Amino acid sequence: MTKLMIYGATGYTGRMTAEHARAAGTPLVLAGRSKDTLSGLAAELGVEHRVFGLSDNGEIDEGLADISALLNCAGPFLRTAEPLMRAAIRNRVHYLDTAAELDSYRLSEALDDEAKAAGTMLMPGGGGSVAMLGILAGYAVGKVSDPRKIEIALRVAGGLSRGSAISAVENVTTETLARVDGKLVGVPADGIRKFDFGRGEVDCFPVTLPDLITIWRATGVPDVETFVQVTGWISAGRSVPASRRAERRGPSCKPIPGGHRGHQRGRSCDTRASRHGQRIHLHGDGRGRGRPARIERRISSRLPCAGSAVRQRFRADDRQHHDY
Repeated sequence: MTKLMIYGATGYTGRMTAEHARAAGTPLVLAGRSKDTLSGLAAELGVEHRVFGLSDNGEIDEGLADISALLNCAGPFLRTAEPLMRAAIRNRVHYLDTAAELDSYRLSEALDDEAKAAGTMLMPGGGGSVAMLGILAGYAVGKVSDPRKIEIALRVAGGLSRGSAISAVENVTTETLARVDGKLVGVPADGIRKFDFGRGEVDCFPVTLPDLITIWRATGVPDVETFVQVTGWISAGRSVPASRRAERRGPSCKPIPGGHRGHQRGRSCDTRASRHGQRIHLHGDGRGRGRPARIERRISSRLPCAGSAVRQRFRADDRQHHDY
């Protein structure tokens, strides 16, 4: 029987994913390190669960017995992606995760030959902004001829879950990167740019997103730049103050609003109200001959596949994606 394992099932994203998978009738196994919380969720959903950490390869391999696909929802992925990807290859189990961190994508590229030899799929970033931005990039590129450059800006209004906040703080890179002539190169971290998400221009700062890998591979456009603007983190007319930059990661890092210590203590926006209040706005600019494309779309993080929602929106009414 084909079985899906969700590792990190008791976290914010993992629990929602498990609930959706169970409702869809997917043969499901929940996994993670916390026996008490895991057994409670498994009992609630009426599914199997397995408890194992990631420090021992033998223990991981035993945990993956009779599993067909592994979905890793346990961030920070800086700690979890490599042991689970390598285990997936050893055990010929397809691997997916919900990472938005560059290292997971670089790792999957490095392991690509091994994965192909094992007949194993590695798919980091199986949900969230990476899927949405990829769809937007394809739409923007389709509006111009001979596309040479894509600029993508992401605006998030609302809070971050505890896990996402910790992941963001621990995984920001000390180097700000862009794709130039098909290669990842360092760029100035203070290159604030203005983008219009439909309600006037706001300041966005360059940030190293995995879309530098995924969009380049999907479109073949040689130059890709990624920007972000978070409500309350950076606002129109001012850049990130030096006093709020991450101390141990270098001057190019941008801290999470309020810092990460509160999230480490358990403060979280993992509430029904925050999920419905979160807004994600996307701006895609395909440079070549033609006009750039823009989309503004409210996305609820309760959706099991945000990328699917964006794709359906494109198909339903192309006129809603304002060309200018």
